[in-house]
Amino acid sequence: MLEFHGVTGSNSRSELERAVNYWTRSDIRAMVNQYKQYIILNIANEWGGSTLSDADWKNEYKESLTTLRNYSEYRDLLIVIDSNEWAQDPAPVKTYGQEILNHDAARRSAHGGPNAANVAFGIHMYGRWDSSNPSKFHVSNELATFKNTCNFPIIVGEFGYNHNNGNNNLGCTVSHTEVMSACQTRGYGYMAWSTDGNDSANSWLDMMDNWSTWTWWGLQVRDNANGIIATSVKCSLFGGGSSPITIYADALASDWANWSWNSTVDLNNSSPVKNGTKSIKVTANAGWSALSLRKGTAQSTAGKTKITFWVHGGTGSNKSIKVYASTADSGGDTTGKIITATANTWTAITVNLSEIGNPASIKRLHFQNNSSTSQPAVYFDDIKLE
Repeated sequence: MLEFHGVTGSNSRSELERAVNYWTRSDIRAMVNQYKQYIILNIANEWGGSTLSDADWKNEYKESLTTLRNYSEYRDLLIVIDSNEWAQDPAPVKTYGQEILNHDAARRSAHGGPNAANVAFGIHMYGRWDSSNPSKFHVSNELATFKNTCNFPIIVGEFGYNHNNGNNNLGCTVSHTEVMSACQTRGYGYMAWSTDGNDSANSWLDMMDNWSTWTWWGLQVRDNANGIIATSVKCSLFGGGSSPITIYADALASDWANWSWNSTVDLNNSSPVKNGTKSIKVTANAGWSALSLRKGTAQSTAGKTKITFWVHGGTGSNKSIKVYASTADSGGDTTGKIITATANTWTAITVNLSEIGNPASIKRLHFQNNSSTSQPAVYFDDIKLE
C-alpha cells in the first residue's frame, strides 16, 4: 500500500490537496502506471484530526476522488480513505461511506469504466479502541456493523496492543488478539503497525529490531492463531491462487454486455439486493427466454473451476433456471445445470465448470427460464468466475 504520510492529523483542506497534488505529479503517475497491478493507494494517512467535521471529511475526500479518477493511472486502482480523527472514529464511515462509494462509482463510470466503486475505508485501532471499556469503541461489534449492516469494504490499516497496561504514549489498550480474530471472522484485512523504524516514543510498536530480529510484538502478529502465518494467502500476482473474476457486482464488469432475449432486464435494480446497492432484475416475457451476458473478448477459464452467484426467486412460486455458457456469439453451447430460484429469499448458487462441460472460454453466459411460459421477475447478484 502506497500512502502519503505528511498530513497526519491535519484538518486543513490545503494539506489534503497537497497530498493529492503529489499523486498527480507526472513522475509519480509514471511510477504508479508502471507498478499499478501491485498497488493499493492510500490518499493521505490519517488526514483529519479531532476538530474536522465528518461532513467536511466526506466532502474533501469526494473532491479528492474526483481529481484522482480524472487520471487514467488511477481509474482502476483500489483507493483507501482513512476515517476521520486519526482514522480511529468509525462513525463518519458509517454515516457517509455509501455516499462516497456512490460518488466513486459515478466518477469511474463517467470515464468509461464500470459503474462500481473501488474504494476501501481505513480504520486504525489504538487509544480509542478497547472492547472492555464502554467509553471506547468495541472491536468485534464495530466490525460486525461494518460487515452486516453497512457491508462496506474495510481495512484495519493500523493497530497496536495493550503495551505497559495502557501506560504508553498512545493510551493504547486495544486487544490485538481480538483485532486479528475479528478481522479473520468477518473477512477483513489488517496491517499491524509497524515493521521497524519508529521513533523512541513509538519503538514499542516495532515488530523487528534492525530489520532482522523479531520482537515480542512481531512474533504476536506473525504467530498468533489469527496471525500472518496462519491466515495469509499468497497473492495471485506472485504465484498464489488466482483471484475471482467479477462479472456483475452492482454493475456489469468491463467488456461485459447485456445480450438477453425475450426478457426485460434491469441491471440497476435497487431492491431486493444481496450485496452492495444494485442487483439484476429479469422478467421472463416468454418461455425459454434468458438473461444472457456477453463478453467482448471471450473470458478464459484457465485456473477457474466454478461460476458462483446469488439468485432471488421473487414473488409467487419457485422458478427453474438453466445455467449454461457459449464459447461463441452463436453456437458453441455447453451443457446446462438446472438450479432453483427460491421465492422470497436469496440463495447462493455454485455451478462447477465440470457440470457444464468444462469450457475453455466463455463468450456468453446464460441464465435461461426453464419453462415454456413467461415468468415473474427473478433477481441475480454477485456473479463471479472462480
